[in-house]
Amino acid sequence: MSCKESLSVKEWWIKTDRYDGPTVKQIWSCRTPEWLPLSIISGFFFVLTLIVILYNNTKFERYRWSKVFTYTMTKRVLSYYMIYSLLNVLMVINPRSSAIYTYVGDVIEAVCMVNFYMLLWSYTGGVYNTVKQTVGCEVNLGQPPFCCLRCVPNRKIDERFLRIMESMLLQLPGVQMFVGLVHLTLVQNGFSPVLGEHWATTLIIVILTISALISIYAIGMLHTIWARFIIGRQIAQKFAVFKATILLAKLQDTIFGFVARGIKPYGYLAALDRTKQWSAFITVVECFIFAILAARLYKVSDFEESSEPIASYDSNKETVDIEKKLEEQMEDVDLGNNGGLVIQNPNV
Repeated sequence: MSCKESLSVKEWWIKTDRYDGPTVKQIWSCRTPEWLPLSIISGFFFVLTLIVILYNNTKFERYRWSKVFTYTMTKRVLSYYMIYSLLNVLMVINPRSSAIYTYVGDVIEAVCMVNFYMLLWSYTGGVYNTVKQTVGCEVNLGQPPFCCLRCVPNRKIDERFLRIMESMLLQLPGVQMFVGLVHLTLVQNGFSPVLGEHWATTLIIVILTISALISIYAIGMLHTIWARFIIGRQIAQKFAVFKATILLAKLQDTIFGFVARGIKPYGYLAALDRTKQWSAFITVVECFIFAILAARLYKVSDFEESSEPIASYDSNKETVDIEKKLEEQMEDVDLGNNGGLVIQNPNV
């Protein structure tokens, strides 16, 4: 197959009984005019993103052992910008595998969402301490993206309500992993990933979108409940920068998906592949911009003001039980004036 034929993967599959795919040499000889400059520039922006995040992380090294939990969660959240930028660089280089890179990016984003939630724990001094102070208060259910719930009466905060909100957040990694894998399988088997072109992929996109919206609502509600304990750490701005990275990428993919209908295929790249290449390039640049914003938001003062989550017992009852056990064990033990231990014999 020559570049001039410009056959799509589907057409080539029909014409041959078995399709092993083009070789690296064939792909290189049939590369698009924009492939090389986009690959070089996107690689350059990835390196810049890497430098920004790694340099910013050096400021937190002094807290590696004194604030282990906060330190770990902060690095995990910030590493998302580097990983997502790298995935989009690979998408620029090999846009035909964009479905795989998108799937991996969605799963990593879901995991980082949970890490961001865990970062809130470290800011508030732990889940137990926070829940203990919030139980009994009331909260309005109208939070983005479900602002229409503002007309619903306020909900009294209890442990069951907090567990529901936490479950709504923690469902995201599982849904993105398993439902996203089904979507990836369909796309790899020739189903169109463009919204509205095939009912199966469209339905899965809707499910994944609803899952993402539910998780955003849950973490927004939890932040509203815990806001009184998180002062001066710009949580809303941090979360906005974090979510804007992938939301803009999804929006760009949707827009470019509709634009692809008017673009001609080139070599081994279909029209959709060429649009995904441009979308990925723009995302790499955005990751660099958002990495700079994140570096300015995550400060040393976050560690100085945070309280590490501590292990606590559920009630005073357990403390009382422990004290009783110690008293029973010390019944036959008497501390002498000389600091030694004198064992009392009850038969004497």
